[in-house]
Amino acid sequence: MIEKINLETSGFIFDLDGMLIKTQDEFHAKAECKVLKKYGIDLKPEDISKKFAGIPTKKVFEILAPRIDANTLTREKWTEMYHMAENKQLEEVEGMIGLVHTLDRKGCPMSIASASPSRWIRLCLERRIAPTGKRLGTFFGKRHVSAESCERPKPHPDVFLKGKEIAESTYHGKPIEHWFAIGDGESDVKAGLAAGMHVLYLSSNNTDFDTNEKVRRFDTSTKLIAYIASFGDSN
Repeated sequence: MIEKINLETSGFIFDLDGMLIKTQDEFHAKAECKVLKKYGIDLKPEDISKKFAGIPTKKVFEILAPRIDANTLTREKWTEMYHMAENKQLEEVEGMIGLVHTLDRKGCPMSIASASPSRWIRLCLERRIAPTGKRLGTFFGKRHVSAESCERPKPHPDVFLKGKEIAESTYHGKPIEHWFAIGDGESDVKAGLAAGMHVLYLSSNNTDFDTNEKVRRFDTSTKLIAYIASFGDSN
């Protein structure tokens, strides 16, 4: 991992759920557990998140419930997700709203690349996020991409590459020397590496990626944010 980086020549592609906002365990995995329990499969949200964060819902159900139609389970999961969103406040992963605000203010190219459907991404961008009350859409605008619009989902690189293309399309600054994929799932790491990017990985678990020179793992978002802040404005 490069130790000294100029923010003015760096670009950032963010995963959404579990990375910018607390919706991995609290929404995705919780809804998946609720749906699976109806069919006699009893799991905990943290068990699903640990292994399947960033992986498309249909694929998750194909693995966890191979004898049940994955399309049916996926529809039930998203019905539950949107119902939950009507009654539950969205919360930021600690400090991440402030980070994207800073990067936006400095003019860094950035976008969101998510395994979630476009409808869910738009909902998350439009809602006010606790505790700041800010909207992610203020910083990202329309710079976001869903895996549903890509031929191959994570861990393939397509969604991150398209996110990079979207970020570049509205950027008119210096040439970008370093692109960073930022996520909380192993699929984010694999996709980011496949896209030729450096990866900032939010996870408290030791992984095989810890020895990869293009991956830096952080056990808290505070440490990840401090690392990016250490880039400064010049080499």
